[in-house]
Order: sequence, then structure tokens, then C-alpha cells
Amino acid sequence: MAKRKLADFEPSTRVKSLYLYTRKSPYKIDDEVTLPGLFQTAFLRFDALAFVGILLGEVYGLFNLYKVAQFEIYMPIGLFLADVFFAVLAHIPRRVALEARMDYLVAKWNDAIDIKTKNDNVARALHKEKKSKRWTRIWEAAIIGLALFKILLFFGIYGRFDGITLAVILSYVIVALLHVMSTGYFVFGLIHWIYLKSDENKHLSVGSSESIFRPGRERQTTIMGAKDGLVETTVNDKHHLERKESNEYVLRTTGILMDDELHTFINVQRTQEQKKLVARGGFEQQREIRQTDIPKEL
Repeated sequence: MAKRKLADFEPSTRVKSLYLYTRKSPYKIDDEVTLPGLFQTAFLRFDALAFVGILLGEVYGLFNLYKVAQFEIYMPIGLFLADVFFAVLAHIPRRVALEARMDYLVAKWNDAIDIKTKNDNVARALHKEKKSKRWTRIWEAAIIGLALFKILLFFGIYGRFDGITLAVILSYVIVALLHVMSTGYFVFGLIHWIYLKSDENKHLSVGSSESIFRPGRERQTTIMGAKDGLVETTVNDKHHLERKESNEYVLRTTGILMDDELHTFINVQRTQEQKKLVARGGFEQQREIRQTDIPKEL
């Protein structure tokens, strides 16, 4: 069976949108500009290990609760699933917060509108981010509240404070903190990874009965405001920052421009102003990549 190269691969918009749920490492250029991150899944292994720790802590704590209370087995299992459910609900608004941060940059960098409209757009983006974070805090409080409920339930039934009680309390507290920190990122990181691998397999297997994605689309963005002096470079043999005969600088990409690849274009620039110009152009390119799909072959 014929095979394509994975280097030519660009996933569907569904997979690209799922990047909004994965963990990011914001990239600070200076006090004015920080890229929030888009095409990146940071620390997934850490979140996976944290989830293993959650499972161990939940098993220990809920087993002791089950042992002293003699509940039906579905109750401790239900308490664990409630923790995961609250963690997922707490994580969903993080996508909105990331989109709000991107809206903020778009508003700050939009020179085609008057200052009042720009300030209104900035304020709207900040309000959107604040509101989404408030929902995250509400569901995180539910996780902490559920941990407190399990502690009080165990102590009320067990009736004394000893080493077992202390160990159970610590397990519930640690599990609650790990749920807040990592469960949402792990669940959505895993979902993203599954869909990404599915798209990769469709791309690689030309003989598959599934629809196959075309090789990554080439896109081009002019670096606005760049008069002279940008460092031309190529990243991973498929993304290029180059100067045209018209003396304009162009960022030309094929497929997805990952965050670390954009950071490479930024880092090689000599001045802070040049870094901000390239960051702006790369950010606009990434937003276009996320919003456009690759046509499927017939």
C-alpha cells in the first residue's frame, strides 16, 4: 500500500480546534506582548502521571470510605466520576479564556479602527476572559467541596482521628488539587491525541476506504510594518520567512505552524520590534490555519 509522508500532513479543523483545550506555555516577548499559545500541547506526560496519581489516591481514599461505611460499590465509584465530571466542567471555560486572550491581541494589533473602538474591543475581550475564569473557579470550588464532603463523611463514620484518618484526609486533598490542576488537561489532551492519530492514519493510508486529507495547504502572510532587517530563515524545511522582490517580508507556511516553530522565527530576530512584528504575523497565520480546513480528495 502506498504511503504518504507525515511531514505533508495537516489535520482537520476539528483537531485544530481541540488544540484550544490542551495545556499551553505562554510565550512572553516583552511587557506588552505575550502569545497565549495555540498549536501546542504542553506537559501532557505530566498530566497523565498526575491522573495516575489521582487514580491511586481515589482508590485509597474511597476504599477506606467503602470499608468503614459499607456502602454499595456504586457510591465510591460515583464520587470519583463526580470529581472527573466537575474537573471537565471546570476545564471547558479555559477554551473561552484562550479565545478571549487571542481576541485581546487582535484588538491591540488592529490599526484599521479608531482608538475608541479598539479600547471597546480590548475591554470586551478582557471581560470575556474574566467571565470564563469565574466559571472555572466555580467548578473548581465544587471539586474542593466534594473533597471536604468525603473527608467529613469518612470522619463522621470512622469516629476517631488516627494515622488512617490523616492518610485519608491527605489523599482527598491531594486528589482534589490534582483534579484542579491536571484532570481537564489530561482528558482533553487524550481526546485531541486520539482524533489527531485518526487523522494521521487517514492521511498516511492512501488505500484506505476513508476520505483522505490533501497535503498541508501553503499559506502566506505579509509581515506588516517590516521595512528592513528581518532575519530570513527556514524552519523544518516547510516554513519560510523571506524577503520578496517588492522588499516586503513574507511568512510562508505549509500545514500547521506549531508554536515552537513560530518561536524559532521570533527568536532569530535581532531587535524587540522585529520580534513583535514577526510574532504578529505568525499569530495571524496561526489563526487562519485554525479556521480553514483542508479539502478532501474525491
